[in-house]
Amino acid sequence: MNKGKEPLGAIPTPQAIVKLMVNLSLDFINKILNQPLGSRSISILDNSVGDGRFLFEIMKHRNNIRASDLKNFKLILHGLDINNESINLCESKKRELATNQDIEISFKTGNALIGYIKPPKTMKNYYTEEKLTRYFFDDLNITQPDISLVKNAFHWFYEWPLPNTKEGYDICIGNPPFGISFTSEEKNIYRRIFEGVDPEIESYLLFVERSIHLLREGGALIFLIPNNFTTNFRYQAFRDLLLNQIYIKKIIMLDDNVFPSVSVETCIVMGYKKTEAEKSLSNIIEFSRYSVESGISQIKKNDQSMIMDQKFRYIVPDMATEITEILEIMEIDSLFLKDIASITRGIELGFKSTLTSETPSTKDSIPLIAGRNISKFSIVGDKRYIDFDSNRKSIFKDKSMYMTPKLLLRRIGRELIAVYDPNRLFCVCDVYIITFNPQWSHFNLKHLEIILNSSLLTFYLNHKFKTVKKIFPKIAINYLKRLPIKLPFSALEEQKIEEMKIEREKCLGNEEITQLDEFILNHYNISKSQKQIIDTFKPSI
Repeated sequence: MNKGKEPLGAIPTPQAIVKLMVNLSLDFINKILNQPLGSRSISILDNSVGDGRFLFEIMKHRNNIRASDLKNFKLILHGLDINNESINLCESKKRELATNQDIEISFKTGNALIGYIKPPKTMKNYYTEEKLTRYFFDDLNITQPDISLVKNAFHWFYEWPLPNTKEGYDICIGNPPFGISFTSEEKNIYRRIFEGVDPEIESYLLFVERSIHLLREGGALIFLIPNNFTTNFRYQAFRDLLLNQIYIKKIIMLDDNVFPSVSVETCIVMGYKKTEAEKSLSNIIEFSRYSVESGISQIKKNDQSMIMDQKFRYIVPDMATEITEILEIMEIDSLFLKDIASITRGIELGFKSTLTSETPSTKDSIPLIAGRNISKFSIVGDKRYIDFDSNRKSIFKDKSMYMTPKLLLRRIGRELIAVYDPNRLFCVCDVYIITFNPQWSHFNLKHLEIILNSSLLTFYLNHKFKTVKKIFPKIAINYLKRLPIKLPFSALEEQKIEEMKIEREKCLGNEEITQLDEFILNHYNISKSQKQIIDTFKPSI
């Protein structure tokens, strides 16, 4: 596991959120202890335990667990982390705390994602850790696994056998890491092990799925994770897994001020693992928002079975059906942008690179722009200059792609912002260059410019391909390629566009942009009620 950027799980969870999640777990514990089950234990796992704050907070609230009438009650707390320093810290905290005899707390080092959960059926002899690991990689047809994967493999049934009456943990809780940079070997393994894996192997999804594997039927899942899983098209396999395996009871969206040190939008997900008999039953999901000032508010609901019947299975409040309908209408009679156009980045340099200058350095210097220079329908701000080096094609690319009429689109931001360029401008890599493929060259680039600049296409981008980043979000080229483009315009529509007389030499005013927005909404056959929904998500002009 190569941590190319600091994962969310490495950043301490705010204590207010820890308490909120622990209270959810305590409510669940007391609920199951009130059932006529006789003596029993409660087992809780955090499979990316970090500094152990969830488990230690549960320990502090032991007296709030109503188990005084139960004999032989035991609270079993397990914390796993691949970082040995984290486990040493947890062990140190454990020694400082006085534990009741009915609390068993254990921390171990290991990779939560690599290893057997249950004894392998093909292995009937005496178990050893080394033998289990060898069998695990043999089962995956991996003959020479990376030594770090072998060293950190963790076999759950062998390391932490639960009481015989249990088929898994009662509660899995935590704040798993996101954005881990995995090796190609790890990715290959995870594609074979996990059902809800996404094309780019997002780490937090794996930790949640592993927790689902480790839960008993009826057990509670309580996780703090980025909220982009709810609508991002890449994560549909994960949504299907979650909806099929878990009764989602609560999704609590966290305001930015809750987690100020994290540049992603986050939420708490709480639900119960379904039994086979329950998988066809209905369930109401409660959606709410949490802020430091107001606590939990804005409660809305949606039926989980209705979400499962929808095409994209967006896990959102009751507006989900209407949003899905808008996205589907946009795709009718449309082509994906990738089918009609080529998309590439500009010169692979920063705008303030030492190879650029404020004034021409030679007679051959050419003007250069960046994403900051692109406004809707116009180029703004000061240009820089660069001497084009045709011999360094990996950086400068083919000169001909700059020397043709094209669209330039900002690569950074949550909103699509594009401009038609007839002037053969050169640009750096925070700009996408869009040109029609030869068979579609009869289409009008200026018409595509109007479509891409519309609030409708931004609505599609943000609901179909939601990103977790709040700061400097990038519009991924794969998302751009999948935008639905409805061309050509009819003769009547072309006449209306001509009558609008768009002046590309200056920034358009609010009235002109609103006119063009309305034109595109009608072009895609968006109804009046659907326009009102889109208006609620429209970026401010």
